[in-house]
Amino acid sequence: MEQKGVITDRGVLPRHFEHVVGNRGRHESVWDLKQHLYSERKIEMTPSVKADYGYANCRLESEERLLTAVYMAAFFREGFDEMELHAHCLQGHTLEYVEQFENLTKERTKLKRLMKNSHSA
Repeated sequence: MEQKGVITDRGVLPRHFEHVVGNRGRHESVWDLKQHLYSERKIEMTPSVKADYGYANCRLESEERLLTAVYMAAFFREGFDEMELHAHCLQGHTLEYVEQFENLTKERTKLKRLMKNSHSA
């Protein structure tokens, strides 16, 4: 696993590694979101990602690009945690979590509409 970059030379596993591989093929939609964001060939988005993270609310391609840019930026911020994002998503508070890492004042109204999901009040 060290040769493949899964374990560092200090023997440290990536954050949430055991959680992800220990779920026997089942995982939270945040991992599909991350895979979509990081994929060079932009793999097809799963229905759960579309529903949970606001892509189903997009009417325009520019709205999809906005969501992608916001999520990408947040994923790279220090302190960002995929499982925390997912927990906030399940509470209908995706925007509130992402705002901790990104200044979204300019696009907040639009993002509030886009990031609304079935878990939102």
